[in-house]
Amino acid sequence: MKDISLIILAYNDANSLLNLVPDAYAILESNFDNFELIVVDDCSTDHTSLLMQSFEREYKNLVYNRNCTNRGVGYTFQKGVKLAKYNSIAYTDGDAQFNLNDLVSLYNYKKKFDIVSGKRQVRADGIKRWFISKVYNQLLRLLFDIKLKDTNSALKIYGREIFDKVLPLQSYDGFYDAEVIIKSMRVNYTITEVPITHYPRQFGEASGVKWKSVMSVLKSMMYFWYDSKK
Repeated sequence: MKDISLIILAYNDANSLLNLVPDAYAILESNFDNFELIVVDDCSTDHTSLLMQSFEREYKNLVYNRNCTNRGVGYTFQKGVKLAKYNSIAYTDGDAQFNLNDLVSLYNYKKKFDIVSGKRQVRADGIKRWFISKVYNQLLRLLFDIKLKDTNSALKIYGREIFDKVLPLQSYDGFYDAEVIIKSMRVNYTITEVPITHYPRQFGEASGVKWKSVMSVLKSMMYFWYDSKK
C-alpha cells in the first residue's frame, strides 16, 4: 500500500494555491492508495483562508490549519509534520514552483532511503536567488559536511520515524530544512537526491531573497553550528 501525507507550506500564496491544491489532490488521488493533503498557513494576509475553507468543503482528504500569528516557515513545517498521519511525509511550498508529479519518482526511492530530496536540474530563479543558494549550499558543505547539492529544495519525502529523532527544531526560519538533514545524518538516516523539475514563480516575491530572511538563516546556521561544537 502506498500512503503519503503531503504538506503545503503557505504564506500569502492564494493565487498559486488556486491551482496548486486541485492539482496536488488529483496527483495524490491517482498515484497513492491512502493520502492526505495538509495546507498549513502561516497567518497569511491575503485571501488564503477563504480559499482554503472553500477547498475543505470540496476535498475530503484535505486538512487546513492556520497559525494565529506569523511564526516562520520552520515552525509551520513542524506543525504540518505533527498533523500528518501517514508513514511517508512529503512537503512542498505554496508558490507552485515544483512539479508534484515528481513526488511519484521520489516515492519510488523510499524503499532504499530514509529521506528523498528533489534536486532542481535547472533552477527557474533569478541570478540573485541562484547565487544565494549556491553560497548557502557551500556553507552547509563546509560547516556540516552535507553532500546534497540542493539542500533547500522544497520537495522532499521523509520517513515518519525520522521526526521522532529530529524534533523539535531550533530553527523557525529557512534553516529548518538543513537542520532536519543535519540531525538525520547524525543518527545515520540515509539520504539521496533525485532530479526534479522547477518552474518560475508566477505570483508574489520569494521571501528567501530578502535581506532580512538571508540574515536570519545565516544567524540560525551559526547558532546551530556553535551548539554542535559544545
